[in-house]
Amino acid sequence: MTDKVLEREMAKAFLSCKFEADEEAEVWILEALTSLATKQEPENEKSRVMVQELVKTLTSKEISALITLLSKERHIDGNSLDESLSSIKGMSTNFFTKNSKKGSGVFPLLFTDERSVLVNGNEKEELAVVIKGDQFLFPLVPTMDALGYKTKLGPEYTTLEMSSERNTYYFNIKNKTFIHEGQTFGLLENPFQNLNGDWYLERHWLNAIFKVRVSESDEAFILEL
Repeated sequence: MTDKVLEREMAKAFLSCKFEADEEAEVWILEALTSLATKQEPENEKSRVMVQELVKTLTSKEISALITLLSKERHIDGNSLDESLSSIKGMSTNFFTKNSKKGSGVFPLLFTDERSVLVNGNEKEELAVVIKGDQFLFPLVPTMDALGYKTKLGPEYTTLEMSSERNTYYFNIKNKTFIHEGQTFGLLENPFQNLNGDWYLERHWLNAIFKVRVSESDEAFILEL
């Protein structure tokens, strides 16, 4: 047995003692954590993608802090892992909880901004801004509803219609174009993102397309028409 294999097996055994024996789905999490602790490639594809999500989002210091926190925990599961990760980043996430579920798909590492959202001066408790890398993503349907728009998704999500009393926008998502007041406009990129089955709109596009003024403070995101 090589030194690397021995290191891997020892780390895996140490971490596995902290999981419930019957939590079969969390094998993926165990593999991912072992990889982070030993800086070795995971043995299965799902764990490998999970590690990629963590490495591209967390700094090396944050990864070290996560491993240190976990080494002190008597028991770990998806919830406690998310709590540890949230405490390190100062933002909420359910990354490990989502990925503890059976299935080959990997849910991306996303954080929720703790600040409130004000729309035309009114706080909207149903709105939570998601952070993806350096992007601030607003949940599409509830955000547009708060701005006075009704949203209709077309078949297989290839088209999208948003209408208010004054404006109607018709988007062809595949072709990256939209129609407004009889004119067709082209887009360099798709303004909509589908994450875990939910649609989001990046902050920039709220102003660029819908002319919504977006500002922020330490306490809130402020949207105004």
